Amino acid sequence: MSRRGPEQNTTMSELQNLRARVAELMPKALEELSELVAIPSVADPQLLPPQECVRAAEWVADRFADVGFDDVGLVETPDGSSAVIGSRPCG
Repeated sequence: MSRRGPEQNTTMSELQNLRARVAELMPKALEELSELVAIPSVADPQLLPPQECVRAAEWVADRFADVGFDDVGLVETPDGSSAVIGSRPCG
């Protein structure tokens, strides 16, 4: 029979809390992922209009801002696509 000390009990409790939180957030995560992948954003102007990539990047930027990122914006990369940048305070 194994014995668990207080540290192991805390860890098990934290793990249970984490699992519960992930289960709680999963429906929204799946919904948002479905929205994002529905945007036809292949970075090849021969296949799709470049505006679709910008629309996908703006969607990501909006979600970053929704969860507390600061200074969220799009930056054009050397290949002409958009990168989403932002910062989030620690703590």
